[in-house]
Order: sequence, then structure tokens, then C-alpha cells
Amino acid sequence: MTERTNNINFSENLREIEKIYNSIENELLGLGVVAVMASLCSISLFVKDGKKRGCNLLLIIPKGGGKKEVLEPLTKKNKNIIIPFSKGTETGIVTKLSKEYFKHHVWVVEDLISTVATLGKNGLNDFCAFHNEFLEKGHYEKATGFGEHKVEGKIVCLYGIALEEFRKHEKKWKNLTFMDRFIPFHFTYTNEEDDSIGKRIFDGNIKIPEIKLPNIKRERKIEWDNELTSEALNLSRLLKKGRDSSFMARASIDIKKLCMASALINKRDSVVRDDLLLVKSLIPYMINPVCFSSLTFKIIQFVRNSRDELISEDIIEYFSERGYKEKTIEYHLKQIRSQNLINHEERSREKGGIYYVYYSDLSQTKEEDSE
Repeated sequence: MTERTNNINFSENLREIEKIYNSIENELLGLGVVAVMASLCSISLFVKDGKKRGCNLLLIIPKGGGKKEVLEPLTKKNKNIIIPFSKGTETGIVTKLSKEYFKHHVWVVEDLISTVATLGKNGLNDFCAFHNEFLEKGHYEKATGFGEHKVEGKIVCLYGIALEEFRKHEKKWKNLTFMDRFIPFHFTYTNEEDDSIGKRIFDGNIKIPEIKLPNIKRERKIEWDNELTSEALNLSRLLKKGRDSSFMARASIDIKKLCMASALINKRDSVVRDDLLLVKSLIPYMINPVCFSSLTFKIIQFVRNSRDELISEDIIEYFSERGYKEKTIEYHLKQIRSQNLINHEERSREKGGIYYVYYSDLSQTKEEDSE
């Protein structure tokens, strides 16, 4: 694939997001969108809204797909808030960890299954019980043979899991309500992206970049734009659907907080429409277990950056020149249309009944999205 595939130009309001995306995408083609989502969730820890919960991420990638490669860059440069969490004991999480672990930190687990396996025979139940309570209320108590143990604070969790393992355990976790506390993020690669990364690794021509998040030491209040509420609630319904949950409240909090985290990363104290549009671009990965690749995100941004209406051929030509096969682009366009991620309309343009699909920026979430 050609190198110019990698970069995306974002709006002026999203320059810090642009830096994060392009720094990863230039080295690890396809993983830029995951880096953006992980960064938003991490910074949600510092959004001040009177609640004890941030946005917790469950990154679902096919086995060997790069969970470590996208989570490690965050850990390296942000050790003041991000902790690679891998500790587990039969007596539970709260009995062995320093209380500092629970005070405004981001816990990173590259392989959730391996971590849970170290917790002993009751590990999964204990693990879920802790997260269900602490992520919601900011405190947790556990009685053991060694007495009462209590922790308080606020954390955000970035956990990775292989798609194959997720499918195996998904039903049990839903029954334990663990999934209600996390935003599922289904991700995969196109064959072209997979080949590109494989070739660069083979050639020894790849360097794992580092992501430096803003050095924020205390929670900050971010102003919400009430004109965005209706649209944000439509996105919340989609996230609720993606979780297969009956609770709208948690989904609406997460969508709002992701928008606020975008504002905070981009050094603003109020949410603007570009923040909501960024979150809207990430929604496909939260609602579709088919697992979208980064090409979905790129197409949405390309249409958004275009000042004119586009037809399918325009999009196919643009991304074909950047190394994607026509079949791959057509598949992604079909998925985008089926999920109403971009406005599209069939119209006759020439004599003879030839129809073209016209695309334009998704300025409003369509009503059918909210059903």
C-alpha cells in the first residue's frame, strides 16, 4: 500500500486527535482509529461531571491482531496515570493492590482472559463483582479470612480480548452484567492493511510509536452544548443496542463523556459539534460484531472533508489510488450504507436509467438509527 493512505486531516477543532491518529497510523496501518478510541476513554477519567465512572473500553480484535501494539504506546508515555494491570490472586484484587492503584488511574490489560485465569477458581465472579460495583460507584468492599478490605477512587479500564475468546465468554459476561460497564469496540483489518504491516515487520521497518496524552492532574468541567443532545441520544441508543442492554442511562453517559473527553484532549472547555461527529465516526465499531476495519473510519472522514457530494466511484477511485482493492472498498461502502453511517441517496444522473449512489456528510443521525 502507498504511504499516503495513512494520514487523515481532521477539523481545526480536532488537531490533537489528528496527531494521535496519524502517529499510530503511519507506523501501524489500520490501528489509528483504535488509538483514538483508547485515548478518549483514558482522558474521560478527568471529565468532571459528579459521577464516579469514566468510559471503559473492551477492545475486541482477532487473535494476534495488535492489542499490545496499540495499548503499549499509551502506557509508555503516560505512566503518571496508566498502569499495566496484570496482578491476580485467589484472595481477590482489592487485597493485594496498593490503594494508589484505585485513585485516578487507567488500568490496561492486553489479554483479559489470561488475567482472569490468574485469579483462582472464583476469579471470574470476583473480577466481575469488583468491576460492576467500583466502576459505577467508586468504592468496593470485600470480606476475606484476613478481615474487611475497602477501596475508593476512580479508574478507567482499557481491556483487550481476542475475538475468538470474546465469543466464547460473551454470554456469561452479559449475565454477570460485566458488559454493561464497558464499551465494546469490535475491530479487524482489511487484507491490504494486514499485508502492509506484515511486510514492514518482515523488512524490519516498523517502530512502535508513543502517544503522549495531555498532562491533566485534576478533573475538569466541560460545558455541554444542548443543541447536540438529541443527536447524542440517538448515538446512545446505538451503543445500548451494541451492548445488548436494556439500560439507556449508561450508554447516554458514555456518549456524552466521550464527546467531553474529545474537547479535553483538544484543549477546550466546551463540547463542539466536531467532537460529536468524531464520536459518531466511532459508533460502527461499538454496534456491529462484524468488526469494521479502519477503512470505515477513513471513508467517513473522507466524505466529511469533501465539500461536494460524492458518488461511489469517487470514493473507490480515491482509496484505490491508496492501495485498497475495489472489492474491499465496495464491501465497506455496503456496510456503511446498511448502518446509515453516511447520508446516501440513489438518483438518476444520466439517460438510460443509470443510477448513482450519492454520499454526503451525516449531519444528522437518521431516525431509523434510533429504532
